Amino acid sequence: MKKLRDLFKEAIEQERFRVKEPEEVFQAFFQECRRRLRSDVDGLSFPCQRIYLELHASTETLREQYESKFLLDDRIKRELIEYLKQQGCGEINNLEVRVTLANNNDNPALIERGYAAVFKRVVKTISKAELKILDGEATKKRYSLTRNIYNIGREEKGSVAKHRRERRNDIEFLETEAKANQGVSRNHAHIKLNSSRDGYVVFDDVSKNGTKVERDGMMYKVDGNRGVELRNGDIIYFGDAQARFLIQYLEKEISC
Repeated sequence: MKKLRDLFKEAIEQERFRVKEPEEVFQAFFQECRRRLRSDVDGLSFPCQRIYLELHASTETLREQYESKFLLDDRIKRELIEYLKQQGCGEINNLEVRVTLANNNDNPALIERGYAAVFKRVVKTISKAELKILDGEATKKRYSLTRNIYNIGREEKGSVAKHRRERRNDIEFLETEAKANQGVSRNHAHIKLNSSRDGYVVFDDVSKNGTKVERDGMMYKVDGNRGVELRNGDIIYFGDAQARFLIQYLEKEISC
């Protein structure tokens, strides 16, 4: 009986520490990700933005399999997002999966599972934001953005009919004959810190010539209700005047 128990125990240990095939590893990894889904008002969401995934590549053949089939073109990330959506998860934005291959035979947990994963939530805070004037004459060439809201327009003061009050323009284009300046309304637009306080949104203030955002060769029209969330490098058109939005972040990782 003791010999039988010993054989059974040995079989279990061999199964635990046998070399796992890549498909088997990823199935277990995806299931672990599924268990991290959280319920909110909009349904299921994935709370992590960054995953550090270590794969146990104990043989050269296994390493070649991972490198040739799974580590090209963000395949793991793409298949993970598709899998989570099939589980009912909503939109997944800004997910990073950072993969390393390891032959660490001193880590029993890594050998047993075939992988180790660390899940992180990334908290971003603004370290620097500014608006750089590209076309048009303004009181400055660069405006640092450190407050909640900035009004943009031509001339120092004006009135916006829908607000029925006067305002001061924080980013002011001069009263000149230049075409770029003439296309800027007295009270043209405003830039506002977003609700999560990690970025800015631009809104049009019923300007005559409109406000647009150019990004990656695409042009986005800006309205006064939802506005357009700005990204680093965006070019904002206030009529014909142009300014580039620049932003830098500090990041902090929190376990999730």
